[in-house]
Amino acid sequence: MLNLTPNDQWVVFSGGKALRETKSQSLEIVLSRRPDPPPGGRRALVIPASYATPAISVQRALELATAFVEEERLRHNLPDDFTSPVPDGGGLREDEPFDRGLYYRFVSTSDSLIKLGIVPGAIICRVDRLDGHLWSDREEQDFLTATGQGRPANYEPRPDETE
Repeated sequence: MLNLTPNDQWVVFSGGKALRETKSQSLEIVLSRRPDPPPGGRRALVIPASYATPAISVQRALELATAFVEEERLRHNLPDDFTSPVPDGGGLREDEPFDRGLYYRFVSTSDSLIKLGIVPGAIICRVDRLDGHLWSDREEQDFLTATGQGRPANYEPRPDETE
């Protein structure tokens, strides 16, 4: 979980990289420096500058994602045909980076679940770029809300969400 402080430096993260020229201690200033999103794309994210240089390699993140997929598969008694996790940009645009600034996003799919019509028929894993912990939907929402980049106040997480 991110521990945000008033002394944090902030930076715009867009297109898979930190835009260092946007760095500031003022969250409001950095939010105002975000470029407009490309057609059909996501708006750039403002992240703590400490995340601009990841401490966790993509290879280590993949190892953590692989372990998570297997744990989830066993915990929920899911079929054993899940693919190895692959980098995933989120499905909005094919060229969207799987590196979201705060975490690397991976997906592992199951043909069995997809054939049964279970959506998404996959396990999605978000591995933190600094310490390797796995991000939950709630943690992401809390970060986005705390930084003024969040969903509407009436957002409800999935009932099966775990912290």
